[in-house]
Amino acid sequence: MALADVDIIRQNRGLENSLYNGVVPQGLTALQVVLNERRIELAFEGHRTIDVYRNKLSMDRSYWGYHLPGLKESDINLATKPQGYANEIVNYTNPRIIYYIPVDEKLANPLCVQNP
Repeated sequence: MALADVDIIRQNRGLENSLYNGVVPQGLTALQVVLNERRIELAFEGHRTIDVYRNKLSMDRSYWGYHLPGLKESDINLATKPQGYANEIVNYTNPRIIYYIPVDEKLANPLCVQNP
């Protein structure tokens, strides 16, 4: 089971007191547990977007950061979530998430058509 693999990772990181022992926490699915663990394990390595969209989930970007258009430092209130900014939640069907084919691939294959 996937939770056993997550527990092995946690044991290797010295988290013996935080094992799942085969029990999915209430209100979560095994997939959510695995994706959360992967998010922690691979933080800042650029895997999050792919993990979210390939599992047909929505990207929740409702946190303070430079991804919010027009954000000024004086707007930030860490006691609340940002509201009223564009694209805070991006659904996996949103055409904004289609990635461009790298130019090297386009040049190497004249039959290759760029994603819209």
